[in-house]
Amino acid sequence: MTVNTSQTVASRLGYSLGQIVRLVWFSQNRTLRWAKRLVLIAVVVIFSSQIISGIASVALFAIVFGVGLWALRNKPTLRSNRTEYGQCYGPDGYGYYVAGQRVDEDD
Repeated sequence: MTVNTSQTVASRLGYSLGQIVRLVWFSQNRTLRWAKRLVLIAVVVIFSSQIISGIASVALFAIVFGVGLWALRNKPTLRSNRTEYGQCYGPDGYGYYVAGQRVDEDD
């Protein structure tokens, strides 16, 4: 019977990770075993903190960008602050006009 051995990258990577886990997780000396485990946990925390920091940065950017777009969308426009013709002061800058006729008596 022929033994099938796979020499692919995934196979070698899986075998190597298995050997590392065996080396770290199983040992005769209890103190050494826990020291190895603490080192492995510290390495995982350091790498995951970089990843979590990147994810948090992207999330914060998305929130700030979204709030900025929301604020621009809900910003009152200049046209909505103006009133229609005849609702305010006339073309000369004084008096109150309705339909082009001055209606106040400030002579």
